[in-house]
Amino acid sequence: MQQKDKNSSQFKFKPYPKYKDSRIEWIGEIPTEWKTLKIRHACEYIKSGTTPESNSEEFYGGSILWVTTGELRENFIDDTAKKVNEKALRTYSALSFHPKGSVLIAMYGATIGRLGILNKEAVSNQACLALFSKTKLFNRYLFYWLYATRDDLIRISSGGGQPNVNQEKLASLRVSTPPLDEQKAITSFLERETTKIDILIAKQEQLIALLEEKRQALISHAVTKGLDPNAKMKDSGVEWLGEIPEGWAVKKFAYIFRIIEGQVNPNNPKYLNLTLIAPNHIEKSTGKMLYFETAEEQGADSGKYLSKFNEIIYSKIRPGLAKAVINSFGDVLISADMYSLKTNSLSNSGYYLYVILTREFTEMTILESERVAMPKLNRDTLNMFKLPNPPLEEQKEISEYLDIQTKKLDVLKAKALSVIDLLKEKRSALISSAVTGKIDVRSMV
Repeated sequence: MQQKDKNSSQFKFKPYPKYKDSRIEWIGEIPTEWKTLKIRHACEYIKSGTTPESNSEEFYGGSILWVTTGELRENFIDDTAKKVNEKALRTYSALSFHPKGSVLIAMYGATIGRLGILNKEAVSNQACLALFSKTKLFNRYLFYWLYATRDDLIRISSGGGQPNVNQEKLASLRVSTPPLDEQKAITSFLERETTKIDILIAKQEQLIALLEEKRQALISHAVTKGLDPNAKMKDSGVEWLGEIPEGWAVKKFAYIFRIIEGQVNPNNPKYLNLTLIAPNHIEKSTGKMLYFETAEEQGADSGKYLSKFNEIIYSKIRPGLAKAVINSFGDVLISADMYSLKTNSLSNSGYYLYVILTREFTEMTILESERVAMPKLNRDTLNMFKLPNPPLEEQKEISEYLDIQTKKLDVLKAKALSVIDLLKEKRSALISSAVTGKIDVRSMV
């Protein structure tokens, strides 16, 4: 009863008058009038689909919605990225129409447990399981119940490198089942309350987007126009720079930076415990490290490069992500996907990190990166870029100013992200409490 009282207090809702043991560990006690039903007994329709031969266009391009796990985003499904045609249905017997209103759940991989509800009839691939009940379950209630049990689904999943929960396991799950009219009341309550929470989350996300936009504008203005609003300006002769202060110069990248060369063997004992930095370790557009791993922890075997203190580490692949960071860590290894950039004695690394992180510089790198499946910026192209070159002292002033100002914005962003996390926790806890009967919401509808 302690858990029940805790949830009731948390959401300011009363518990049900009487409870009984559900005999399901994660659910605990349920209201006396509730039942538990296996999904296979509650749903008349349980079926997945298949994937028509993907390298043949003869089965695609029709008007029939074909759902993949990419469409499962905890909302209603009205359209799909790919559609199949009638020939696909005739050729593949596993492709059959899931009824409108079916709840779809992802069974494999990183998306396991993701959900969607069909607003139209549709077929699906083999990773999506469709569930539909005509009489015993209100399907939108089932959606919320599966949302609440996602952690339990992950726990029972199996399959080595790719977790999966098969149809048999899902069909064997027991659903806490109130009377049908009560299921509808719980669903109405949750739809109303989660919509309120989602609106609050959307406002925080809008705030984060505004903070990121302000951060970009602040950096771009400071590194191209300087900090003196009264400075006389001149044409830089470079399209992406526009006008720059009169006392500034424009220099080629190769004048400011030396791209470090010379691979080292990461299996050499003196390198094994060094941090190894790859593009995935760096946050997009911020110049921050996300996490650290040593060469040994990553099982590195191919050649890497050595980066020294105060050099700029910059990702040459997918330059549109603007992944760059100042090496303030001492000697580190970097992957072959990174450049280590050493500034000359008349250039400040902090200032030029901010130049590299500007939207304008990033857009230029996108245009100039090699047109391949994985865009890459080669060193010859990079060396030809023209960059602003203020006097060294002014570079330092701009860098220090941006360090302070961006830190303020980052604090505000962190607070907004924290609020989003709390709101999502509240949303999940509210759903779980409602579908397991820990709170009585019947009078709230």
